[in-house]
Amino acid sequence: MPNFKELAERSHLMARLKIEEEKYNNLLTRFNTLSKATSDAIWDLDIKSGYMVWNKGIVGIFGHRDIAPTREWWLSHIHPEDLDLVLNEFEQLFKNHKNRTKTEYRFRCADGTYKSVLDRSFTLFDEEEKPVRIIGSIQDITERVNYVNAMQEQNVRLREISWIQSHEVRAPLARIMGLVKLLDATAETHPDVKELVGHLSGSAAELDNVISNILKRTS
Repeated sequence: MPNFKELAERSHLMARLKIEEEKYNNLLTRFNTLSKATSDAIWDLDIKSGYMVWNKGIVGIFGHRDIAPTREWWLSHIHPEDLDLVLNEFEQLFKNHKNRTKTEYRFRCADGTYKSVLDRSFTLFDEEEKPVRIIGSIQDITERVNYVNAMQEQNVRLREISWIQSHEVRAPLARIMGLVKLLDATAETHPDVKELVGHLSGSAAELDNVISNILKRTS
């Protein structure tokens, strides 16, 4: 006959199992609702068996129709350069017993091209704090990523153009300023030259400041 301690442990275990079952059912309901209400690609992975299912978003976004219901199929379509990042993200999630995570990576389409995606996932743990199930939602963010990359490339080109132009202008400017110093040495005996040197020196200094400000804004 079980003693009081065993009964208490059993009761505690049953309570934990009930909580996890409720989480599972809520998660299942959420998965079914999301699958019907969103155009995102929703996936559901059983960690122990590796069985993985998708909603219709996998067809709409990536064009995949012939899908193997396995974790390996999903991993094999992640860009090779991003795979370690994704695996490490989930490894840290399991290690730290975190429920939620989001990861950006590239996923291969049916036509062989890649799309940039944001993958948000929720992990369900059992009573021993071991991960048993993950549900994820993949959103296509290709346009956003391409826009950001294009802006970064444009900024690089602008900095290069500004650098080249400023140095092309600085070369003759340096010669002008050198000439100003030379004229300034003889300007004391020539009032007209002294006035001209003053205007020329001011214009050169102003141009030098303009170039410096351009370089600061583009650096």
